[in-house]
Amino acid sequence: MLGKRYTLIKKEVVNIPIYAGKTNAFAIVLYGMNENYDARRAHDFLASAFACFPEMDYCIITMPPSKRVFPLLQHFMRAVPRSGRSFRRELYFAYKAAVLRYMNCN
Repeated sequence: MLGKRYTLIKKEVVNIPIYAGKTNAFAIVLYGMNENYDARRAHDFLASAFACFPEMDYCIITMPPSKRVFPLLQHFMRAVPRSGRSFRRELYFAYKAAVLRYMNCN
């Protein structure tokens, strides 16, 4: 009689940091974008969004991975998911200083 074969899988404990500070991001939710949208207006739109939330440093937007890139996303960076994780949506973020083109080095 053949015995059962078992494989021991090494389990790793991963410490995922938890942010405990105050909220410093707002989200844009888009349900559609006109194909004739002028790409030059993307910066103005984002600058106006940051003006509505002056205390926020980041703007985030999520999209299905199958959607094509549109002009607004040229101001965003894609957040790469952690290894071994998968999500149904892509996360993009924009930093206020990069969008508004100012930096302050102390």
